[in-house]
Amino acid sequence: QSRCRAYIVFVRADVHSARGPFAPASCYSVAGPSKSVRHLLDPVSAVLPPPPGAPLAWRTVDIVRSPDFRGPQLLHCAPGHTKRRCYSIDGPCPALTSSPCYIDDTRAGVCRIRCLSTAECLRVQGLPADCLHVDGVPPDAASARKYIGRGTESMCMKTIGDAVADYLNAAPAADAPTHSRGRLLN
Repeated sequence: QSRCRAYIVFVRADVHSARGPFAPASCYSVAGPSKSVRHLLDPVSAVLPPPPGAPLAWRTVDIVRSPDFRGPQLLHCAPGHTKRRCYSIDGPCPALTSSPCYIDDTRAGVCRIRCLSTAECLRVQGLPADCLHVDGVPPDAASARKYIGRGTESMCMKTIGDAVADYLNAAPAADAPTHSRGRLLN
């Protein structure tokens, strides 16, 4: 995930008068080279075949990037669709939104532009692949991707949770990870 986020934290008046103002959460940053989304993808044998009908038209995007750029690698755009973008699987994943996330899956046996699956979206967010099952029945893929895209990455929530724990002088959970997918807390 790569977009900046802003959070509003409300503190009760009695807590504010006892503890003072809430300090913003410390930022986390990518430590070392970014990991690619490739390691979060479903196995090639689990990738669904292309949907029937004509494939979407894509236009290759020619961008000169700085050698220091560590963000998502935009490869293609759909003409006339400002939100329909396709990214490389060899860079970090772009921020998930309620719109589908397209990738150029260049792995042998797939070799096409496709949407991330529900399980892949969950792994990008740092969640288990089966956490959307309610009573054993997952929602349809389009609805599931919207739910996941409206969520917040687990590392962001951990950063905020740690800041709240520090503010309240509470210890964070002992089993909480300090890094995930190449990201470390500062």
